[in-house]
Amino acid sequence: MRMSNCRQWCGFFLATFILFFTFVQSLQACVGCENSPQPIYDSAVVDGNAGEWVQADDFFAPMYRAGKTDKDVLSNAYLRYDCSANVLYVLVEKATSYKIMAQDGDEVWVKVDGSKKVSSDDEGASGCNTFSWINKSGSYADGWEASFALSEGPYSIKIHNNVWDGEEQTSSTDKNGLDLCMECPGIDYGDAPLNMGYNYGSAGHKIISGLPVYMGSMVDDESSYSGDPNANLDDASGSDDEDGVSFLIQNTDGTWSAVDGSEFYKGRTYKVIVSVTLAGCTSAKLAAWFDFFVDGEFGNEPEETIIANVVIDNSSSSTATSSYEQEFTVPSGSNEGTTYLRFRLDAQSEDLTPIGIGHVGGEVEDYVTSIGTEPPVSVTLTAFTAGVIDDGVNIEWQTASEINHAGYNLYRSDAKEGAYEKINDVLIAVPENAVSTVGGHYKYVDLDG
Repeated sequence: MRMSNCRQWCGFFLATFILFFTFVQSLQACVGCENSPQPIYDSAVVDGNAGEWVQADDFFAPMYRAGKTDKDVLSNAYLRYDCSANVLYVLVEKATSYKIMAQDGDEVWVKVDGSKKVSSDDEGASGCNTFSWINKSGSYADGWEASFALSEGPYSIKIHNNVWDGEEQTSSTDKNGLDLCMECPGIDYGDAPLNMGYNYGSAGHKIISGLPVYMGSMVDDESSYSGDPNANLDDASGSDDEDGVSFLIQNTDGTWSAVDGSEFYKGRTYKVIVSVTLAGCTSAKLAAWFDFFVDGEFGNEPEETIIANVVIDNSSSSTATSSYEQEFTVPSGSNEGTTYLRFRLDAQSEDLTPIGIGHVGGEVEDYVTSIGTEPPVSVTLTAFTAGVIDDGVNIEWQTASEINHAGYNLYRSDAKEGAYEKINDVLIAVPENAVSTVGGHYKYVDLDG
């Protein structure tokens, strides 16, 4: 009886231990991924030209003499990870005047968890495993690029080559290996339809957990525009997250009125207000384009760049939201029809362009709108007179028709060229019993005239 009970309890204990151990292992992997260094989430081209790499953003680790961290740095390693293809890209460049030795795969390689993933033997290969020297001349080069397939997750990585400084010297990341983690963030492709037939392409931005860099009060990571001009019908979460961008139109008296952004008029001046949320001690670049000429391209005309890579700073230590305002005028020569706006925010150091993925973290918002000619004035004026009287100036006017018209404001200037000031305190309203298509007679006395 006791032995049977012991077997049951021992079995229960063993199963519990295994379950706990498995949970701890999983938890450690997750924690390791959160705390381990991560590459920049972007792609590269292994072609021997490092022009697309950004040293400040892509830097991963120094490579020391003999792989010892107390020795001289002889090379530098840079990493990028393409989340869509699960490919890791590696760039190594010389860190001194001493060039890298262009040797075979026994001396130039990348190992992940002790297994060689790519080497100089892959030079000229196609597919995921590729290798290319940078500025190779004879037996020496300024650096090299490589790529290989690698799934998301935590790893230990070693990168190795040799440098010639009068004799052959090993240049390697820490000989014990470096922690590396790929945990792809969500991607925000904006709200424009994927099949809209334009050359805009997607403008993907990484949404990195723990690094708030977005427009509005929350991140919009929905897949695509679904038919509403303000893109507020694509919210799978059930809440409208298109609150990062708003528009105002300038009135004839210089004041501003809010508009919904579904239509813009040629020749009119507008103001766009972008709400930006940034993590503490973070800077980001903000840019926006408006395809005024409906030709399927953003920014191919200078006036189509309505926000030109302005820097938004949050110098406080905590997450904060601020607003950026920018005026722009819809060119009189704009084409009429359905068109698009694109707003991009990213914490990268490079200037943003309409197409391509961000290097650091941010968001894109696309808006579907239209450009048209402003509708005609809704009032037909048949007479207007102004005459001096004892108390000031008597102003009278007669209309033949008034369509959807609320009333009138009167403006006065001391000079022919302006500036004009409004003289009535309240709107001179159309009589409540007036028929909208029938005109009226109005009178106002300017006592200061």
